[in-house]
Amino acid sequence: MDAPLPENNTINDSIHLQNVVVMRHGDRIDSLEPLWVTTASRPWDPPLVEAGRIRAFCTGRKLKTDLGFPIHRVFVSPFLRCIQTASEVVSALCAVGDGPDVVSSRGVTIDSSKLKVSIEYGLCEMLNREAIRSDCSPKDGNFGFNISELEAMLPTGTVDHAVKPVYEELPQWEETVMGARTRYEQIIKALTDKYPLENLLLVTHGEGVGVSVSAFLKDISVYEVEYCAYSQLRRSLVHEKKSFIAGEFEVLTHNGQSGISYCSASPMATGAMHDEMRTAMIKGILNLGLIDCKGDVRGLSCATIQERWSLHGLKLFNLFETLLSIDIGQKWGYSTCQDQPTTPQTCNQSDVDAGITE
Repeated sequence: MDAPLPENNTINDSIHLQNVVVMRHGDRIDSLEPLWVTTASRPWDPPLVEAGRIRAFCTGRKLKTDLGFPIHRVFVSPFLRCIQTASEVVSALCAVGDGPDVVSSRGVTIDSSKLKVSIEYGLCEMLNREAIRSDCSPKDGNFGFNISELEAMLPTGTVDHAVKPVYEELPQWEETVMGARTRYEQIIKALTDKYPLENLLLVTHGEGVGVSVSAFLKDISVYEVEYCAYSQLRRSLVHEKKSFIAGEFEVLTHNGQSGISYCSASPMATGAMHDEMRTAMIKGILNLGLIDCKGDVRGLSCATIQERWSLHGLKLFNLFETLLSIDIGQKWGYSTCQDQPTTPQTCNQSDVDAGITE
């Protein structure tokens, strides 16, 4: 590989650092307007709300000023919310002369030579009922992505039409959760191996961002990925005889930083880590409207809770059922993760806020 080394990426003549940022999309309309899906022609593919566009642009500006290295290439999931997020982020990264009062891409002048963008099916949402409700998925299994139309939504001059995607088509519907997580890990490795001399930004979904941390940190479970949250990975590559020997990815994102929260996945983990995760989960359940202000369960099934949890990107992975059935279940009447709850009990609002379930 004889391409010149990008700026800010070289330790010496033989060692190169590659940086990867993995980012979740912005605020989606169906999280704020639940009835949107009842009239939408594509209920499986919600757009951003205006707040999501603003959040995406501002996150792009933050990346531009805080990363300490340039982004050379952006890959994005074909889902509309990710395309719209990438459009705002890329506009911020390529903006010329934008002032601090500018909060979206509207009217922003860009330098399209700064980076290139491509759509990658491998970064798509998990194609299963855990991520997309069965009543919202396309009945014929055709998600109907028109790549030319989606590319036209990205900033003018930034699309690299010469790039061949790693995944030439979508995964099959009803892929398993573990299969999707393996896909996310593989696509991160495949794209970085394909472009070893470039820093990459991958715009994807909450599960993908979670995997970008949990796959490269031992015994870690990610339990929250906020809108436009992003992780930062780095690896070294030794340049030898026109080829590279790649090191392992190092996760530079700390717990609670840039919208991602995680804790130890070890079954022996107790104390502060457990309490922190439990508190976050209970507050998340409050925020999702799964219980009322008195702490009463709203009569929702465990499956519904999981759907709403996934919708907002709060990823508890395999610890979700354990904490739901043991901690919250004992307090609110869930004996196991069944389809229907038992008669719920009540708890004080102060207990819920503090994460206390005993």
